Amino acid sequence: MAAGSRRRPLSEIRIPVGEDALKLTGTLGEFTDVKRLPAMEAAVLRKPKGIDDAGAVRERLYAWVRQQGYAAADACCEVFLSHSAAGDYSEMETEIFVPVEKVASGQD
Repeated sequence: MAAGSRRRPLSEIRIPVGEDALKLTGTLGEFTDVKRLPAMEAAVLRKPKGIDDAGAVRERLYAWVRQQGYAAADACCEVFLSHSAAGDYSEMETEIFVPVEKVASGQD
């Protein structure tokens, strides 16, 4: 790694926490933090327990976004609403968020 470069995680996982957790901001280590997310317009699809292929769920969500005349404004993120003691993704309920923006219709 080049001197002065900062390591970045490959993905971001978001877990809803209470307002009190904000006091931990900046204290949890290199790859863990608590932050307030900006307001955004987003398409959201809930992945129920029992599905182990998030890629297929994301593809379905992105297709719906395009069909509605929107485009992704940023990378998607996944919010975990439940957990699995064994770490089994298929047993976790999540919401997949895609920040969106309306595509110009070209009829202005």
